[in-house]
Amino acid sequence: MKRNKYILLIIIGMVAITSCKKMLETEPKQSISPEIALTSSTGVNALLNNIYTSFGGSVNYGLARILSPEIQTDHVINTSTNNNSYRTQEANQIGATQGNWTDNYGQIYRANLVIDAIDNGILQDATEANRNMFKGEALFFRALAYFQLAMSYSYLPGNEVNGWNKGVPIVLKPTKTLEEVEFPERATNVQVYQLIKTDLATSIGLLTNASRASKAYVSKAAAQALLSRVSLYTLDLEATITNSTAVLTTTSINSKATSVALTGTDLITMWRTYKDKSESIWQISKNSQDNLGGGSIQAWFSIYPKPINAGCVVGGANGNPARVSLSDLRVAPGFYALFDAADIRRNLLIDGPYCKSGQTGLYYSNKYSGTGGENGLDDIVVFRTSEILLNRAEAYARKGEALNAVNDVNIIRTRAGLAALPLTTSAEDALRDILVQRRFELAFEGHRWNDLVRTKSDIIKDPSALYATAPVEYTDRRILAQIPTAQIDVNPKLVQNPGY
Repeated sequence: MKRNKYILLIIIGMVAITSCKKMLETEPKQSISPEIALTSSTGVNALLNNIYTSFGGSVNYGLARILSPEIQTDHVINTSTNNNSYRTQEANQIGATQGNWTDNYGQIYRANLVIDAIDNGILQDATEANRNMFKGEALFFRALAYFQLAMSYSYLPGNEVNGWNKGVPIVLKPTKTLEEVEFPERATNVQVYQLIKTDLATSIGLLTNASRASKAYVSKAAAQALLSRVSLYTLDLEATITNSTAVLTTTSINSKATSVALTGTDLITMWRTYKDKSESIWQISKNSQDNLGGGSIQAWFSIYPKPINAGCVVGGANGNPARVSLSDLRVAPGFYALFDAADIRRNLLIDGPYCKSGQTGLYYSNKYSGTGGENGLDDIVVFRTSEILLNRAEAYARKGEALNAVNDVNIIRTRAGLAALPLTTSAEDALRDILVQRRFELAFEGHRWNDLVRTKSDIIKDPSALYATAPVEYTDRRILAQIPTAQIDVNPKLVQNPGY
């Protein structure tokens, strides 16, 4: 009975559309049956909006999936002395992972409802263009949710430790009633990634770059960007190059100009743009109604308008506090020291030195600087063109196409104020530099953990962190998240990850 009650709560959560303000008014908003909600374009669009909201939430790209990959590695350290927020992540404690099983499967279940409504004629009033758009977005979201699950709970194919190739359960059918609940076993990691790639390929065939109002909505280029990332992680190099090139030749997404910033000025201008940044491919948009305040990425990473510690004297030995107060997450000193003195990504996208509560010489990222005029209103970029360019450069280098790799990475280098690599650089040397430039370019954007894990690298912690720990070796159990005990209890087919 307890098990059935738990399952019923899952189903209620799948069909509840609590955060969609435009849902149909024919039934209470807290519990709208799929049969009613999904017969109209309004209902389908509302369910998709609910998925958008979920990916923009604080446990996903709205906060945790940007902060945690930087805190759990070697890019930032926590300066707070009066709270324990993100302390467990900084110390890489058991359970302090990026995995969010319930959140991701909720997204998958809702995406399945949309796909089913279109495939089986439940949706009655949509044009063919809207049917394609709705299904394309749902497939994108299902692929993204499975990708997040796979990166959290399983090894990449070919990177297994001791042969552990368990992925996550694959659920493709919508669940509307208690009788329809399935309890599948874990698929292999290869099977999960094949599903992700298949969903994205289908999504690309359905989506356009001109169906929605802004880059806050999924587009064809967004699906190609995700497939570029997935393909690079799985070393499908040709697919990485093909999808990256498709994105990089796209000049407009939902009527918003899109390109790689070619100069340092362009790069800084892009980061200071409030909405629809020029490099953005898909983003999480925030507005004043979100009322993020201290819960925003800006509040955690950046300097922001609050009274400064009176003990810091302008121009004094403790640093320059003239602009503002400080967040809790400072740039790790070891990481800051790696930047070239001429690199504008250090000089213009990192602020400091500042002081705080007796701590001096503090530097902070200002990629999230509140350019909308209010704390936390910056769009959060999930995919941008510079990442895709670096994806392609890395794929070229790994294929041995040194000149193509050098040409791509030199765009990143020269706009940052660094000398171009010689055109005679070998593929091996180009690859080493591409990985370094990727670290500098994508810092504070939520890539670091995955980039270390996909290259089977140990996690080396900055020794100045308050809770500095020994390196987390790639073979450590903490590289994989622990499947929630409640899920193991309700599904006896689930096998826990090693070491838990």
